[in-house]
Amino acid sequence: MIHIDDIMTTFSTEATVKRIEKVKDGFKVVLLCHLDIINKGILQQYIAKRQMEIISELKKDS
Repeated sequence: MIHIDDIMTTFSTEATVKRIEKVKDGFKVVLLCHLDIINKGILQQYIAKRQMEIISELKKDS
């Protein structure tokens, strides 16, 4: 589930594992998602919102 506009939204898709790397306390997994139109829209909304949040946080810290 991902959080968009104060609503938890289910995000499901098939994916291919591209790479698994051991890191300090766990693993980093890179996935290639095979998105349908609905899940693509959900992911685009989430990324756009998160980018704005990150920019806001950076402006506060500077």
